[in-house]
Amino acid sequence: MAHVGHIPASRPSLGVAEERAVARVLASGRLAGNGPEVEAFERQCAEWLGVEETVAVSSGTAALFLALSQYVRPGDRVVTSPLTFYATVEAILALGGTPVFADVNERGQMHPASAIELMRTTSKLAAVCPVHMYGDMVSVLPFADMAMKMGIGVVEDACQAHGAMDCGAYAGTLGDYGCLSFYATKHITTLGEGGLVICNKPDQAARIRAMRSHGMTDYHTHLMSGWNWRMPEAAAAVGRAQLARFPAIQERRRRQSNLIWDQIDDLPWLTTMRPDEGISHGFFWLPILLAEDVDRNAFAVHVQRHGVEIRHRYSEPVYHQPALVRAMGQGYVEEQQRRCPTAEALAPRIVGLPTCSQMTNDEAGRIVEAVRTFTP
Repeated sequence: MAHVGHIPASRPSLGVAEERAVARVLASGRLAGNGPEVEAFERQCAEWLGVEETVAVSSGTAALFLALSQYVRPGDRVVTSPLTFYATVEAILALGGTPVFADVNERGQMHPASAIELMRTTSKLAAVCPVHMYGDMVSVLPFADMAMKMGIGVVEDACQAHGAMDCGAYAGTLGDYGCLSFYATKHITTLGEGGLVICNKPDQAARIRAMRSHGMTDYHTHLMSGWNWRMPEAAAAVGRAQLARFPAIQERRRRQSNLIWDQIDDLPWLTTMRPDEGISHGFFWLPILLAEDVDRNAFAVHVQRHGVEIRHRYSEPVYHQPALVRAMGQGYVEEQQRRCPTAEALAPRIVGLPTCSQMTNDEAGRIVEAVRTFTP
């Protein structure tokens, strides 16, 4: 159990509006997905993001699978980032594809030049999947231009990038498809699990909706094989309540995160991982990069003694995961490793300080104190 004064890495912002949303669904007796709450949530998400269609599903992983399935067939390859949650790779493998990893830039985002060169030289390439990590964004337009010339798909993994923007466009809206996660640690949650496929065309959305529900196009007709990846009504109702408060949630998160960054920016043994000009950070994490000679475990122990929880789960590129090593072989892993020296160097040194919309000024001050009192 968390001790008194513990500051968790993240906590959901829930209140009376969410309680009333669940009560409304229970009173209606309509619990299964594809009902009025899901339909309203999809419309509101499309309006928020400025797109024609969105499709609510059961998880961010389901969103990635459904979006990538529009392009990837067995034997195909997908260019993606080595710094990502395993679900990105999992979806590619489940479709019979092979992930091919482009190196990252100094912010831990997939490097456009590295990815474009890989796109030019990779055979059987079906799609590119830029990953927006930590709440920051990859510049998608270079990939999109190249993909259009090559006739392949662009599927944005924006599962960690709620509210992040590049030149006024939201993460997930710049490719052919975008994917969001509504897991419990995200800015918006749908009762702990949930996802969204962002579409640019109605016919795309119609196909994704059929595939999320056993391939059904109406109550009696299964036009294709699909899955049961529907979002329940109560989850969508909570999502609607969360979405109504999102601007306030995001603004509070940004304000406190920038406050913390500003007060530790002068420390010589870390770098605040600020976004490039034109990009508005979403602050899923509050990422910092430790200097090469700093002991990350010692830093983690120190701040935890001050009651501050940090994140450092992406401590190595995803191609080192045992499941991928078993699936692809050690030779494959070594090839990816040679291609991604920056990812290898950065991954053990990136940590995330706490972020949440309910963070008080006192808590922000305690986080700053915990960091500043560490002696490398």
